[in-house]
Amino acid sequence: KLYGGKITFIGGFSSQTVLDNPYSTMEEKIEDVRYAYDVLAPGGGYAAFPVVVDVRSAASAILPVHKECATRYANT
Repeated sequence: KLYGGKITFIGGFSSQTVLDNPYSTMEEKIEDVRYAYDVLAPGGGYAAFPVVVDVRSAASAILPVHKECATRYANT
């Protein structure tokens, strides 16, 4: 509200403490992705940028969540 659509947020994921943490559960990783979208995406001005995710262990579960959230908040 303060910037009237003139600012963009990028990222917002807990990459080191959740997404790339070998002790985090898949449920925690998915919840972290959803949380970032739910807090930063409403109203537009958000670009997801998860670059640290260990692709081998999480991508197959996390990428569909990104697509779901991005679709939900598209053009908001």
